[in-house]
Amino acid sequence: MKLKNLPVILILLLLMHKSIAGINPPDFGSKATINLKSSLSSLHTCSGSSSPVKDFLINATDISSIVSIHATKRLEISVNPNAFDSNNINLYPVGNSVQNSSIYVRLGANNAAGIYKDTIFITSSEFDASFIILTDTVFATPITRFISPSVCFGTYIHFQDSSSITAGIISNRTWYFGDSTSSTQINPSHSYAAAGNYRVKLSVSSLSGCLKDSTAIVSVFPSPRAKIAVSNSGCANAAVLFIDSTSLNGSVLKTWKWDFGDSLVKNISTDQNSTHTYKNHGSYTISLAVSTDKACNDSTSIGILINATAITPVVTADINLCEAADAKALTVNALPGYSLIWYQQAIGGRGFAEAPIPSTAVTGETFYYVCQQNNSSGCMSERSKIKVTVNAVPEKPTISRDANNNLLSSVITGNQWFNNISTIKLDSVQIFKPAVDGIYYVQATQNNCKSQRSDPYQYMVNATNNRSFNEMVNVFPNPVINDFKIEYKFANNSTVIAELFNINHVMVKEKVISSGYSMNLSDNLSGNYILRLVDCKTRQLLYTCHILKVK
Repeated sequence: MKLKNLPVILILLLLMHKSIAGINPPDFGSKATINLKSSLSSLHTCSGSSSPVKDFLINATDISSIVSIHATKRLEISVNPNAFDSNNINLYPVGNSVQNSSIYVRLGANNAAGIYKDTIFITSSEFDASFIILTDTVFATPITRFISPSVCFGTYIHFQDSSSITAGIISNRTWYFGDSTSSTQINPSHSYAAAGNYRVKLSVSSLSGCLKDSTAIVSVFPSPRAKIAVSNSGCANAAVLFIDSTSLNGSVLKTWKWDFGDSLVKNISTDQNSTHTYKNHGSYTISLAVSTDKACNDSTSIGILINATAITPVVTADINLCEAADAKALTVNALPGYSLIWYQQAIGGRGFAEAPIPSTAVTGETFYYVCQQNNSSGCMSERSKIKVTVNAVPEKPTISRDANNNLLSSVITGNQWFNNISTIKLDSVQIFKPAVDGIYYVQATQNNCKSQRSDPYQYMVNATNNRSFNEMVNVFPNPVINDFKIEYKFANNSTVIAELFNINHVMVKEKVISSGYSMNLSDNLSGNYILRLVDCKTRQLLYTCHILKVK
């Protein structure tokens, strides 16, 4: 705008203000006026519109110069009659260089509802100013709000419309749920066919036709499907494993709650997979409630039959075995309809159908355990214990002779005496005095384990052989380790020949001796020998006996 027109504009604005206040249109002087005709006399718009609300045409004729267009806007009904809508006081010409043509004017939006007077001034340097007054009615636009909580899949979302309007009445509303469905109810309920995020839009319109939309994202969280699996048969006094087999459907489980249904005081577990032992047989209802990290819940329950405990097997008395002896498999009689399962420990461990064969390699105690399993229900009994003791075999005993000419075993108890191969009926005595000459053995028995037989011991009831009143023979000691002495007295001889034969009747020694002679056997092998005393002159056999050489 040129500065030379500034005084004119100020006058026009002053006159316009008076016109808006209800005064007659201003007098613009003696200049010729522009011939104006508007295509509109009034406007109807909605508050809060961000785009221009109306275009209209002003026909201007007899214009031979460039014109300027100005506008004012005044709220017709207001507490303050001089209040102006400062946000939308301008009009927007399509072009401001107009000559002998029509003028297009675009009005801006109004924020507040009410009735306005829009005054449009057209001025030039050659003509008096002309103006057009339009009545501009701005209807209230609804304020659209709604509550849309997120939910778990499978449940309804209850939408709540909290829209309002400052003036007028809300006449229509339409919900668009983001899944190609809609509703015109005020507070509709809606369920979705799948979990996910949905953009929900609410469109609200007033009786005046003012429309407002509002959108929000609604989350439908995936929900689990609770399911219980049982890993083993249900038996009383045996742990049953319950497994969470819930279908997640994209969810993440956070909590579990089990109710095993066997007590007035609820038996609860919060583990994902849980074991439980029922004391009594019968039918029970097991419940599982699960919850996700989004608080989506589900629950389920199943029935389970708990069978009675199997009958405990009857075992024999403790078993005693001998070291290094042959052993047989343990035996227990199973009841009809039952099978035996063997264990090496009282609780837990791996069971075996075949009975174990105890090892006799090492002395000591070993415990074995056996239970019965019901072939129909699969329930097992408590385990019975079998103690197997492997006893040491007694050492091989030795025989000696005491001062009273008794045979003496090196083992205190459990002795069995033999004369040659015949068993002597004695009560496990350590000291034994034979009644007849012979070769004697002893064997020790402890914990039913028998030792090896001792080396043979030759025993003569009388070490002195009284041949007559004036004759005798005394051979001692017998058994002999290195030396034994020969004492004798014969009526007609003072010198005899001593002959020593082995058990194969081969002579190993021969010596002319006198009474009191000591024969050395240190170079001879252990075993039985035969001693013969022969008359030197007549070669008559005077005496014979068995000699036992020991180490």
